[in-house]
Amino acid sequence: MKDFFERKLSYKYFVLLLFIPLGYSSAAQLLYPIADEFHFPVGKNGIATPARDGDGWYDAQPFLVNNHLGEDWNAETGGNSDCGAEVYAASSGICLFSADIEGGWGNVLIIRHLLPNGDWVETLYAHLEDRLKESGDIVGARELLGHIGDGAPPCGNSAPYYAHLHFELRNENCAYFGKVGNGYSEEHKGWLNPTTFIVARRKGKVGR
Repeated sequence: MKDFFERKLSYKYFVLLLFIPLGYSSAAQLLYPIADEFHFPVGKNGIATPARDGDGWYDAQPFLVNNHLGEDWNAETGGNSDCGAEVYAASSGICLFSADIEGGWGNVLIIRHLLPNGDWVETLYAHLEDRLKESGDIVGARELLGHIGDGAPPCGNSAPYYAHLHFELRNENCAYFGKVGNGYSEEHKGWLNPTTFIVARRKGKVGR
């Protein structure tokens, strides 16, 4: 045993030895930034409301309406006027999924977040015109992720629908945690109301 510890171990093995006693969950937590505040993924200041009230954005299809598992954020100017608008990370975390899966979903990103209490949630961003993050990237709150599209290039062709951001928020009880999913389902377990979640955790409110 003494001989083992006197050997010159490479850095990667030293890190591995540190992680083994902690278990997978604890080790993963060491890698993640704490998501101690949340913001809306659209708008210049991270504040938006679902209503058409002059802040530039509205939720065209709210959570669970028609069994919708997320929110569809559109510019108040309507149509494809939000093509190319910036999409931001709702909070800090690590990108778990980044791909163009086509079939109406287009470019999709999934960011996983570690909450201050140790719970995990993730945010999904779909129909993007482009993706500025890849799987494994560490992401900061309000960091630019990409731009709004309509599910199929070029943005603005209205196929299969007008440009918008499909935005989901899930916890570990979600059957599609870490996966894209269907966007609509009668099974809602594990999907959270994004607006309700974000409003409760906006900057200055966390921990109060």
